[in-house]
Formats: sequence, structure tokens, C-alpha cells
Amino acid sequence: MKSVEYWAFRFRNSIDLAEYLEKNHGLTFHEATDKKICDSDPDLSITTVGQNENLWLRSNIPSSKINQHGIKHRHGNILTWEAVENNCPIVEAVSIVLKNSQGLSQNKSARLNRIDWISKSTAKRLSIGRTPAVNTYLEKRKIDHTHLNPDFKIGAPVPYQQLTAYFSQTKYRPDEIKSLLSDIFIIERPSGKRYLPREYSVTVPVYTKEKEFIGFHGRYISPKKSAGKQYFNTGYLNDLRSDILYGQHLEPIKEAISQNKQVILTRGIFELFACYQNGNKQVLSTLNQGISSSQFDKTMCLPVKEFIAGYTAPRERQVILGFIHQSLKNVNLALTPIDTELDIELASGSSLSFIMSGSLKQLSADEEAERLAGVRRRNDNMDTLTEMGGYFLSKKADLLKEIAVSKRAIKQLKAFVGNEFKNAVRTMPKQPGFVKMANTFASSTVMAGFGAELRTLLFLMCKVNPKIGTITYKHDALCKDLDITKGVLIEHIKILEAAKYLLVHRNTSVKAVGPKKKIQRSVTFRYYPSCIPYW
Repeated sequence: MKSVEYWAFRFRNSIDLAEYLEKNHGLTFHEATDKKICDSDPDLSITTVGQNENLWLRSNIPSSKINQHGIKHRHGNILTWEAVENNCPIVEAVSIVLKNSQGLSQNKSARLNRIDWISKSTAKRLSIGRTPAVNTYLEKRKIDHTHLNPDFKIGAPVPYQQLTAYFSQTKYRPDEIKSLLSDIFIIERPSGKRYLPREYSVTVPVYTKEKEFIGFHGRYISPKKSAGKQYFNTGYLNDLRSDILYGQHLEPIKEAISQNKQVILTRGIFELFACYQNGNKQVLSTLNQGISSSQFDKTMCLPVKEFIAGYTAPRERQVILGFIHQSLKNVNLALTPIDTELDIELASGSSLSFIMSGSLKQLSADEEAERLAGVRRRNDNMDTLTEMGGYFLSKKADLLKEIAVSKRAIKQLKAFVGNEFKNAVRTMPKQPGFVKMANTFASSTVMAGFGAELRTLLFLMCKVNPKIGTITYKHDALCKDLDITKGVLIEHIKILEAAKYLLVHRNTSVKAVGPKKKIQRSVTFRYYPSCIPYW
């Protein structure tokens, strides 16, 4: 999920603040030394150079003046401006800026140009500074780094002093170099997952499709030294790891995908390297054990007729099957054999065509595959709503009371949801006991589509385990809690499933009871309720 820090970075470096304020707030500015001054309010200025580039300042506002969400009125970025103007939390300001910035001219700050330079130079330094231990590890994995290095800049962390010394001959002062390195999340004493670690590891710089640097991805060569962790992401790659298809910034990969009408999707960099150095350059990686709905959708936008998925975990294979089943694009899916690790097989001398001769093709998605894909898409969508402030909260206790008395008063329940949307707190409190709902759920259009099944959906949402997004019930128990008959419950479930607000998974258990070992069947249902459609 994208952090507020990421959005602040992106907006600050891609939106001209003066143009934004003129379009959305009617403010115009004139140029002055190192800043722009507002024509109608000389107290308001925008810094144009240096570390405070593209930030606003009101010099006569007391530094202690803040809005009810803790945002200062005196200075800040484009997000803090909208938070002050709308008296809202920063997270809600994200959606406001996204909406208001449509149609603005493309902008790239001087700071972003410096980050591009330092990131490319650092990646080059890391690729020529690999220790013998790292090179030995690459050779053990049969990775031809000499062949791959021009495209991927395969490197390893080097001592901080060596890195600053490397840049000592540039035009920047030592303090500026340290500041620039900090901008790409490299500091002398790294702490936290956003910074490049010091342990022996294999690193690659990661870029967006538009070739903007967002961080380093790496694999420790000795996981024991890192509490068992194998991989790490630095910088804004932590925010974008569910959106990125690693390799899509490289022209040889783009050309290979277009020419072959095929894409191979792998989990990590070593499987990608193995395919690439064996001549199969039509390969991308999710840099993860699985695939997000965003990554799948981006894969389906590629000019391909065949999609080879190199995932061995059964759950991830099921998710991909479910995604393919839901997709409107006609693409042939091939799953690599369940016991095949692409990099190991290719390193042993097998060809991709030989490996794929044992692949699974023309598979159909079963109920479990559709359920898993639906849950993942729902979770990804809810994450998106959360990061943009597109949700509201309702106290479970209050909602359950309303559900209990609204059996024959559905209009009253709808009105309650609408009032919760208007008045609810939108910053997730630390204590439990709240239900999170999408803002769109409270709209008159959505509410008009619900009948008595709304009670069932909201009740399940109150009862669900937020960590796993599910609640297990037997029909009899659920009917008793809702005070409805089994026939009514079944009708509600049918409506909610058809509208994609509920997924249901049936579990049947069989056991022998009594001295005569009489067979007894028991059926429970796992419910996955949501305030947004699953797909």
C-alpha cells in the first residue's frame, strides 16, 4: 500500500505547485529571486530552488497554528495545502490532489533530475563493487553477471565511505552528496526496511515502466544474518511492490514480448535472469511469492497471446487461474510444472520449451480458484481505498444494534449507513471495534440496490476477522443470529453473491459417531463479505 510519504514525493516532483494553485484556487504568482510570490497575497510564496523546491510558505502565520488533524498552516507541500484548505487528514488530501491535478502540464522537478543522476551513478558503483563472496554466490546460482550487468546493473552494497568517496570528484559538496544519497534511501547507519542494508546481498535497481527509479531490490546471500529474511526492497519500492512488473523498463524485454506475443512471469530476479540469459527475454518478475490484481491487469495489457506463469505455490497458481477466468482478454495460460524452479531447471541445461512440454494448459478455474482471486482483488481494492482516504468507519457495536432492530426497517438501516458516512471518523483508530467501508458504498445508487440482504451483509462484515477477511458459520447459527429463516438467508446469499459483495465457500465434514459409528455430515460456510464488489 502506498504511503503518504510516497504520494508527497510523487506530487512534489511531478506537479508544478504554482500551476496547481492557479487552476484550483485562483492564485497567480510572479517570479522573484529563488521563489514565486502570490500576486493577491504577498505573504504566500513558493520556493523554486534548493532543498525546499516546490514547497509553499506563509511567513506571517504562527507556527503553532494547526488544523484539527495536526496539519500546520504555515508551510508544506501540495498535500498539506489541501489538508489545511479542506480541514481533512493528509490521507484524504491524496484523493483531492489526484482529482485536481488532472489536465495539468507534465512537470519534472530539478530535485527529481538529481535523484535520477544519483540513482544511476550509485547503481553503477554497486555493480562494480561486488565482493568476491557475492560474485561466488552469483556463480553458484549460475548467473552470468558479466552478460547481464549492462542491462540489470547487478550489484552489492558497499561501505558508505566508499560510496561518498566515489562521488567526491563531482560538482556537489560532501553534504549535498549525503543528502542525495538519503533521497534514494542510502544512509551511513541504515535502520528500517526503507534503507539499503549493509549485509552481503545481491541488488538490482528497480524502475517504473517510465524509467523512474523507485528503489533497490535485493537478496541476502546469507539469510541467517537477517533473521531468516531472503529479500528486501528499499525506498518507494516498498510502496509500489504490488504495482511493479520488474523488467518492463528495459527495451530488449519490451521488444521480445512484442515479437513473441508471449510473456513469462516469474517470482524473483534469479528466475528472470535465468530466462533472460538463456535467450528468453520476454520475461518479467513480480518480485514476490505471488501476483497482485494490479500486476495481473498490467500483464493482460501487454501485446501477448500466451502467459507463462512460473509459480509453484498451489495457492498462487489457484489465484492466477481465478484471475484468468475473470479476465475479458483471451490469453492462453500455461503453468510451469509444480515441481519446477525455472532458474534451477534452466541452469541444469534444460530449455524453456522442454520445461513447458510438461506444463499445465487449458486449465479451468474451480470455485476455490475464483474465491482466492476474488479475495485478493477485494483486498487490493480496499488497500487502494485506504491509501486515498476513500473509506469511512462505523463502530461495530452501534452497527450491530441497528441491524438488530432493522429487520422490518431497511430504510432506517440505509439512513444509518448514510449518516455514518457523513459523520464518521476517517482516520483508523488504534483500538479495534470498527468496520471499514468504501465511501461509494454509502452512495444513493448503491443503497438503492439493496433490500433486506443489506442486514445480512453488514452483520457478516461486523463479525468477520479483519486479519483474514472471513467468518465461518453454520446456516442454522447464522439464521438464529439474524432472526430469519433458512430460505430467506439462502435468498440473501444468492443476491449478494450475484452482486459480487459476498463470496461463500462450503466446507463439508464427515465423522462417525456413537457405538454403531453412524455417519454424520456437518456443513459450515466460510463467508467473505465486502463493501466493494470483488471484481
